Amino acid sequence: MTDIVYPNGCRPLVEDLGTDELIRRLKTLANVLQTMDQDDNLYQQYIPLALHLLDDFFMQHTSRDVQLLIACCIADVMRVYAPEAPYKEQDQIKSIFKFFIKQLHGLKDPRDPSFKRYFYLLENLAFVKSFNMCFELEDCQEIFHDLFSTIFKIVNDQHSAKITNFFLDVLSALITEADNLSVDLLDLLLINIVKPNKSSNRCAAHITDQLLAKTGDALESPIKMFFNRALVMDKPNNKLSITNKIYDIIYELNRINPDLLYSVLPQLENKLLSTDDAERLKATTLLSRMFSEKDSQLSQKYQNLLRTFLGRFCDISEAVRVKCVQSSMHFLLNHPHLEPDITEKLRLRNHDLDENVRHEVVMAIVATAKREFSVVIEAPELLEIVRERTLDKKYKIRRDAMNGLAYIYKVAICEPNDLSADAKQRVDWIKNKILHGYYKVGLEDRLLVERLLITSLVPYKLAPEERMKKLYHLLGDLDANATKAFVELQKNQMKTRNTVSDWIKLHHSKEFTPRVLGQLAVKQTTIAKSAPADFRPVRLQWVRMTDIVYPNGCRPLVEDLGTDELIRRLKTLANVLQTMDQDDNLYQQYIPLALHLLDDFFMQHTSRDVQLLIACCIADVLRVYAPEAPYKEQDQIKCIFKFFIKQLHGLKDPRDPSFKRYFYLLENLALVKSFNMCFELEDCQEIFHDLFSTIFKIVNDQHSAKITNFFLDVLSALITEADNLSVDLLDLLLINIVEPNKSSNRCAAHITEQLLAKTGDALESPIKMLYFFMPS
Repeated sequence: MTDIVYPNGCRPLVEDLGTDELIRRLKTLANVLQTMDQDDNLYQQYIPLALHLLDDFFMQHTSRDVQLLIACCIADVMRVYAPEAPYKEQDQIKSIFKFFIKQLHGLKDPRDPSFKRYFYLLENLAFVKSFNMCFELEDCQEIFHDLFSTIFKIVNDQHSAKITNFFLDVLSALITEADNLSVDLLDLLLINIVKPNKSSNRCAAHITDQLLAKTGDALESPIKMFFNRALVMDKPNNKLSITNKIYDIIYELNRINPDLLYSVLPQLENKLLSTDDAERLKATTLLSRMFSEKDSQLSQKYQNLLRTFLGRFCDISEAVRVKCVQSSMHFLLNHPHLEPDITEKLRLRNHDLDENVRHEVVMAIVATAKREFSVVIEAPELLEIVRERTLDKKYKIRRDAMNGLAYIYKVAICEPNDLSADAKQRVDWIKNKILHGYYKVGLEDRLLVERLLITSLVPYKLAPEERMKKLYHLLGDLDANATKAFVELQKNQMKTRNTVSDWIKLHHSKEFTPRVLGQLAVKQTTIAKSAPADFRPVRLQWVRMTDIVYPNGCRPLVEDLGTDELIRRLKTLANVLQTMDQDDNLYQQYIPLALHLLDDFFMQHTSRDVQLLIACCIADVLRVYAPEAPYKEQDQIKCIFKFFIKQLHGLKDPRDPSFKRYFYLLENLALVKSFNMCFELEDCQEIFHDLFSTIFKIVNDQHSAKITNFFLDVLSALITEADNLSVDLLDLLLINIVEPNKSSNRCAAHITEQLLAKTGDALESPIKMLYFFMPS
């Protein structure tokens, strides 16, 4: 203590001082040190004082004011003695900078009474680049990690631009001077620019954006090494937070500082050609966004990568093709020079086997028209693509194609605009195409044409005089087939109006005699047939309880029964149905009962035993009445087989008390090939996908060979009878025979191998097509 020399006006700092007195003396010393200029020769006598300030008594003092003043004094010592600070020992340097980082937490709240002094500390550290001293430490990366972490935690929107700039100066000095930036520090840095961190801490994200823009040259090498390991070597560091967000980080880096990715983006070509569907989808999603964004120059800079990306329009995976098609709208809007390439890809996908892809093609073109009408008007090829989809086998696609064309016609012909006569002429064919849709067999198609006529061809919202003009011009310019359709449409609408009028009059009858009730039923049926499917009841064959005939020994199934009694009655019915032979003529009187079993009360009952018994009864009904089941409506069939699939989960555990009955259900479905009824459904592939998925999930090594064979019979019957096996179903099948699925679910792999051996002839064609779409 006797060797310590204090500047003039400063009194000794000793441990027996009270806190208030110590603070007063430290403030005096801090003010004196602030006035000193940088001159290491002039102040040599104060080196013992500088070392004295590191005493644990000061640095671990209970008073935060004491600690803050000590930090400011040490920071000024380092400024005055720079570049040769009096602190030489590694432990000293490490403890000093850990102490500084601790003090920086005081910057969090600008309303803190001591904020000005905390600000002075930050300003000092930034100007002098004090933290650069840490490069002398063996574990400097630990210090840097704590510093970056602290600043990202405390920075907030109450800080002025000046404070933020000082934070930026402190951090950027370390990045630019570092010979090697640790991957942990890179992780800490980059995680701020992606969600959820980007949203939860916007200030940290903003300062990171600035840091990446300012230190791009220094960061290029470590970023390149990180992505090279993850993308090319396929050895990602799973301990890092950013490993699972690689594609998001690439997108954000391209937004902030594209030069950082100069050697990274070409590496994505490997991911676009990966055999892993998920990897290709991630890479495609990223590049579709980056290439198609407004003002993006990537298509000129990375032409090879663009060509590989465009090749994904023909990817084997439906999800990848869908993603490519969805991005086409942005390409058409933002990059006109790529319009020929994108149009050609859409033309190819317009005939895709998967309905979702075809639907997305239509939606992409229509969405483009809604955003920028001129793009589609000036590209007849795009309109032709939508025109073709009005003939699609799926109503959903036909509907949206017709709606899209109607919108384009309405904007071009019926609304005020500055389009040229030539442009209007290019869309004039749409009115005929829409009315030709009235020749379709489906009621939904005809109702759609009726709606489009009054909403788009002759919009009902126009003034009467204007509407009359539009109708006049429409009728005068229709082709022969469209004119016939228009006349037929008017006849049908008039017929429906007259039927509704007669039905209303019958409801006002004074007496409801059997004759009147019969007429009401006829009119009601006629009206129901004219209504869209969405407005019809699920079961058109309405069953009155009095019409239901039960087999001998079976008692009525009514909703007011308790669960136990209902189960007893269902068991009796199930046992009787099991004894019936296949003869649909002998059991016609039981058809109302068969329909009654589909009541929601039974199929959605809270008791799994009730549901299982209902499933067994319905399965026996299908067996007895085969091949003409009493269930005719598509909604009924879909509901039944989704219900069967749900019940099959009960086969998972052979120890289940009800397992024998679950086994009977499976045996019945297998022997009758009941699931083949689903081929009548438009969305049969959805049912089949659920069935295959369920069986692959529940099959296990506790199952006997008999059960496995029944599973095999159910699935093989579908494959051999299918005209067209969807790519998704083939994917669900084949994924079982390769790792990791092959090891994680050996039973599913085994049954798949048997299935492939048994149905090889039927699978040959779809597998060939699958190979055709594989990435080259």
